[in-house]
Amino acid sequence: METLIHKELATNVFRSFGSAGGGSINDGHGYTVDGGKQVFVKLNFKDEARRLFDGEYAGLFAMQATNTVRVPKPIKVLDNPQSGAVLIMEHLDMHTLRQHSARLGLRRRQDAPA
Repeated sequence: METLIHKELATNVFRSFGSAGGGSINDGHGYTVDGGKQVFVKLNFKDEARRLFDGEYAGLFAMQATNTVRVPKPIKVLDNPQSGAVLIMEHLDMHTLRQHSARLGLRRRQDAPA
């Protein structure tokens, strides 16, 4: 699978920086590519994965176009030759957001209707 992704991205550099999660439905992996850029690859081995990833790609593209919230830039959806599909997108480092989680939770509680 990595060979296919590397070929489709047409990069010279394609180095894994580890499993980055993906939720309970998908597998996720991070890669460094040319110029030190990072991509996140979601894999799903179910038959309906292509349709789901096509929808996620379109949704990310639409949200990005609003310029109101930062979302990963969708790059490409590929069929997985074994089964399912792959979604390649920009990698966003979410670890730094953890330091704000308590404050965000408090804000959400304050904004909730009584």
